[in-house]
Amino acid sequence: MALRPSVENLRALGQWTQGHRWGLQFIRLPSVLSGYRSEDLNYRAESITLPRLNTPTSDIEVRGNMVHQTGKGEYEKTITLTAIETVNNIVQHFIHDWREHHWELGNGSTGKTADKNLLEAELQITLLNNVDLPRWSYTLIGCILEGGEPGLEPANEADPQKPVLNITYDRFDESWVDHEGFGEDIA
Repeated sequence: MALRPSVENLRALGQWTQGHRWGLQFIRLPSVLSGYRSEDLNYRAESITLPRLNTPTSDIEVRGNMVHQTGKGEYEKTITLTAIETVNNIVQHFIHDWREHHWELGNGSTGKTADKNLLEAELQITLLNNVDLPRWSYTLIGCILEGGEPGLEPANEADPQKPVLNITYDRFDESWVDHEGFGEDIA
């Protein structure tokens, strides 16, 4: 085996994964919200960070010898979704309505919140191959809105408004999806 790949080695690897081929689906929107469709957010989604599970290690040293041992996996817990707003302000309304149920302050309220199970959503991020068939899927469980902002003022007058949602999750499942649409759960 050559340490440095040739052009033919690279050609043999096949189609490269492209960063713009993914889809966002709210499998379950928060129960406290009505009137929103998952497609409304998917079509406006510009970018999203992928969930991560980190496995910290501990150093075990006994009489001068050291080994590493893995510890409990820790979910990174937050992803960031950046959307492009349209003039009907669907994304802004979604952020506002979800946030308001987390800590209601409107209409003279002194502050109350809905039950956690009514606030939670289930979110799926699906990575696609070069012909837009699913190839890998992340399902985020226990999603709640950690924060949202309307986006910075456009740098030039033609730039769209880009609201940002910070979504916290409890855990995620991931699965490989073959070209026939059947998958294998990894988690």
